[in-house]
Amino acid sequence: MTKEYVILKSLDFKENEILTLEKVRESEAQLKRLGLFSSINISIIPSPNPRRIVTVSVSERYPGTLTFGAGVSNELELTFRGYTGLAYRNLFGTARAIQGRFQLKSNIKVTEFLDYKANASYLEPFLFGSKTKGKINVTNSQELTNTSITNLEAIETSALVLSLERDLTRFLKLSWKLWGLEINKKFEVDDSGNKSNEEHRRIAEIGPTIELDYRDNPFVPKHGTYTRLNIDYSSPDLGSTEGDEIQPGAKEVKYIKASLQFNQYMPFFKNEDVTFAYSLRTGYLVNKGKEGFSAVPQEKMFFLGGLTTIRGFENNSIPNPDALIEPGDVFPSLLTESTYYLVKTELRIPVYKNFGTALFYDGGGVKVKGKDFDDEYRDAIGLSLQILTPIGAINLGYGYKLDRNFKNNESEGALFFSIGDF
Repeated sequence: MTKEYVILKSLDFKENEILTLEKVRESEAQLKRLGLFSSINISIIPSPNPRRIVTVSVSERYPGTLTFGAGVSNELELTFRGYTGLAYRNLFGTARAIQGRFQLKSNIKVTEFLDYKANASYLEPFLFGSKTKGKINVTNSQELTNTSITNLEAIETSALVLSLERDLTRFLKLSWKLWGLEINKKFEVDDSGNKSNEEHRRIAEIGPTIELDYRDNPFVPKHGTYTRLNIDYSSPDLGSTEGDEIQPGAKEVKYIKASLQFNQYMPFFKNEDVTFAYSLRTGYLVNKGKEGFSAVPQEKMFFLGGLTTIRGFENNSIPNPDALIEPGDVFPSLLTESTYYLVKTELRIPVYKNFGTALFYDGGGVKVKGKDFDDEYRDAIGLSLQILTPIGAINLGYGYKLDRNFKNNESEGALFFSIGDF
């Protein structure tokens, strides 16, 4: 099914070039990253002649996939969720791909309000005949952003992202957000789903992402490291909101945001079955707009809490968003600059076949210039049960707060459910 030129363009060598083992390995890695083949074999036919014949053998995967699922979580006491997705990753044998996904989430506290997210994307694998990939991603969503029982906040988003991606080596990848635009509407919502205090804005971004990946397996890693650096720049010159442009009191959106992440995976005291993993993360965000007339919106600020950062805490609850609401505003925003730091550690212990368990510790904090928080560093420990699958570990666990704030009536901890590695 796959056209011959797709395979030839993925090879790191050409006819009449000197062939090295490194070029063969690089070619195998590039063919694997296409995601089209279940097996790949590049072999050299022995010959006394210095000019050799190279054979490339591949076994095709079925390019179409249909996924669906459902689940529950203790977010806002009890939340039900479900999703379905459809993808086709080899249109007409060209390695072009289209993908769509739709998910719903409903909570017993706000039965009239449905969280949803619809996403569609297109991949051009050889842009203008090069090895650079081009991507178009379109999203429309509505979700709760503050899940405190007394003050529910939500956001509607329509987004378009145009990006480029290039594998510089089999370990190093460079991505560039050519242009991304979000059109957001924030609002408060009551138990009946009624909306109030609407706030509109546009957020346009550009910026690079660099990934250095030495993991032995991207889904269930046991050895290696993963490093990621991302920088985003937003400005009215790109299409972001200018002050008072959309509504009276609207603030200019102009900022620089950088995030750095380093993960490492290793055997625990030379025991190859037990894996110790940790993740170190940090970030810097600064408002570059006119003083007094600009702010970084809440959806781009640093918050911790939830299964991807500090398990055992509610999503985006660190620091308390209410402490970042400026006088006269309804929603949190950043007028100055902020940083965050986070450490995640996990000891993964196999129990039987693909079943295992993990002990973890998560901790971190957010600093905001001009703001003082009573308890900046928050942390939690916990235990999760794991089922290893080809797409990553399925985790069901509980995180226990080590520094529970009784004054704010914080819960003791939180259950969580996730798929994949941190």
